[in-house]
Amino acid sequence: HSDSSRTSPIKGDVLLVDIKSVDSIPEKKHGKRFCFAISGPQDTWVVRAETETDFSRWRDAVRNAIAVARRPVQTPAVLSSPVSQAGRSRVTSTSTTATSTTASP
Repeated sequence: HSDSSRTSPIKGDVLLVDIKSVDSIPEKKHGKRFCFAISGPQDTWVVRAETETDFSRWRDAVRNAIAVARRPVQTPAVLSSPVSQAGRSRVTSTSTTATSTTASP
C-alpha cells in the first residue's frame, strides 16, 4: 500500500491468507465511487478505482488471489503398495569394476 504518489514509501503489507474480508463500500458511506476495503488483522485499506470496470477487476483479482493463497498445498500421492522390482536398476561393485543392470519385466 502506498499513497497516491508513486514516490511515496510503502505504508504496510499483509499476507493474503491473513485478509479477513474484501468488501465493496457504497458511495453513500465513503463519499466516493468505486471503492472497496481490504481488511487485515490490524489494518483496513480502502482502494479506489477510476472506473467501474477497474473496480470490479481489482476487487475480483484480490478475492481470487486470497482464495488461491488459502488453498491447501497439494502433495504427490504416496504409493501404498510395494514397488515391483521390474524396471529398477541395481548397481554392483567390485574393487575394480562396477556394472549396472536393469531388471526386465
